Amino acid sequence: MPDVKYFALYRGDLAPGENPEQGYTSTCVGLFQDLDDVLAEARDHLNAGEVIEITPGSMSQEEWDALEEVPDDFQPEPAHV
Repeated sequence: MPDVKYFALYRGDLAPGENPEQGYTSTCVGLFQDLDDVLAEARDHLNAGEVIEITPGSMSQEEWDALEEVPDDFQPEPAHV
């Protein structure tokens, strides 16, 4: 069965009392199979003034089907080309 290719969207969060020069922590806000969908969601976060990152990845169909909710600390595997 072929791998599922996806885009993981992360939102950067400042820890309380920190400033941007001290860095951000990342929270995964969604996995998308369609580029247009991830770009639309990213646009919403950017319009809200948030820092975002989009990372491509892949997983097996079984792993994709088993996802009920994307964990905040989700770390994608690199996409297989």
